Amino acid sequence: MNEDRHPNANVRQDSAVEVKGGGVTASEVPVAFLTIESPGRNWIFPYSRILFAHTDTEGSRFFLRTISHDIWINGQNLHKAIYLIQQEKLMDVRKGSNENGKVDSVEVMENPGGMFA
Repeated sequence: MNEDRHPNANVRQDSAVEVKGGGVTASEVPVAFLTIESPGRNWIFPYSRILFAHTDTEGSRFFLRTISHDIWINGQNLHKAIYLIQQEKLMDVRKGSNENGKVDSVEVMENPGGMFA
């Protein structure tokens, strides 16, 4: 075995992203996971566990259902989150604001029955 080869040789070494501020943070490339910060907890969800998402017509309430959790996000201009989910580029959601939307609050609730509950 060639000792020069690193098992993650194709992974960019500078691929870590530090999220500053808040709101809905987009990635430039598709990501496998999204992180959500709620009061008292930080969550990470793989895109493969997302069942569906929707936002109201005003863009003030966003809902995301995963196999195990329901996530409610309240804020402003949350329409873009749907597009980012479709592209697997929604990377981080936390209280605050940026060009992709303003997040006023996040509520994560367990849903052990998934969409069949």
